[in-house]
Amino acid sequence: MSEKIKFIHSADLHLDSPFKGMSTLPDSLYQELKNSTFAALENLVQLAIEERVDFVLIVGDLFDQSVKSIYAEMQFLIACQKLNNVNIPVYLSYGNHDYLKANTRVLNYPSNVHIFESDQVECKIFSKNGQQLVGINGFSYLERAVLENKTADYQPDQELPYQIGMLHGSISQSADHDYYAPFHLSDLQTKNIDYWALGHIHKRTILHREPTIVYPGNTQGRSSKELGEKGCYLVELDPIDTKLTFKPLHDIQFEQITIDISDCDQLDLLYDKISDQLARLKVPKSIIFLTLTDAPSKLVSLYHKGEINELIELLNEQQQGKASWTWIQSVKLEQQSPSRETGSTTHDPFINQLINGFEDIDWQEARHDLWQHRQAKRFLSELTEEEKRSLVNEARDLALYHLVGMNDDEDK
Repeated sequence: MSEKIKFIHSADLHLDSPFKGMSTLPDSLYQELKNSTFAALENLVQLAIEERVDFVLIVGDLFDQSVKSIYAEMQFLIACQKLNNVNIPVYLSYGNHDYLKANTRVLNYPSNVHIFESDQVECKIFSKNGQQLVGINGFSYLERAVLENKTADYQPDQELPYQIGMLHGSISQSADHDYYAPFHLSDLQTKNIDYWALGHIHKRTILHREPTIVYPGNTQGRSSKELGEKGCYLVELDPIDTKLTFKPLHDIQFEQITIDISDCDQLDLLYDKISDQLARLKVPKSIIFLTLTDAPSKLVSLYHKGEINELIELLNEQQQGKASWTWIQSVKLEQQSPSRETGSTTHDPFINQLINGFEDIDWQEARHDLWQHRQAKRFLSELTEEEKRSLVNEARDLALYHLVGMNDDEDK
């Protein structure tokens, strides 16, 4: 009977992430956010030491960019030295963000660091107490894009008690991320591999049991698309079973919160309701994307006048300087009876033409100047279809308010 092994499966640390779109945070919070990927790395090291794991896997995109900063590389080197001091090996493969061809700087990593330095699948052996126990199979990206299915190249050595496959890639036609190193679930199921350690998709998912096929997600959320707890899996593997335990590593948590404000017709009531909701959050540091639903017409008017944003600014000011804080990054409002659905708009030819015009936006033309700006484009990510629709709806509501809603306010 082979002895049990215990290891950490992590991926997508994205050290030195620029956190595009988040630079509007106050400087102190933005600096905390920029440091959060390194804080998550430190949490990973501490977890490995506390759990006395046999080894740590990092399955691609350790670094966020192909040209790494000295700061990011040195932080990782220091982390590896800490693990080396307690004899914990690290097995590292590079992905589409930190691919091999861009790795021009060579650091002297300690002897516990084992890097997959080829785009060809190879096997590295982990030994314990003088016994060869685990074959760890993997490869690194040579170029930014790996478009072929690499699973046929995984040929595990069946003489070893355990086999692990490290694969940074996409299952079938994933809509979540770029389509790199594609595979089908059946490709992995047919291999004699006990545990597939995946990377690239930032949402943690257990795709299959027996064999266990897992995405751990990334270690630190970076936007409204990466909500909730982020971390790694602690894996205990024996000849009979595989035990998975998710371990949070994030330093700052992104959350979307929706609040029904149908019973709020005054700003003080809205203030209390938002405050109560935020107080229920049991998260030390969080960035919130807030949606207020079923808003009465009076609050809709105040929203378009900018007064609700002033209320949010007041709530945010109270968080600054705290060790634990909650910051509202954005607020959207959904009204009870949108003016575009009322009789005042549906029979006006001009208003109807305006509404229809919002359905025919040329996004290439609309985004061109800003997204091609030499400085601005470094901080902008591509808009998703959901984000485009949200922008359209908000712009349409604002236009209708100025054309119709303001007049209704004046008549009251």
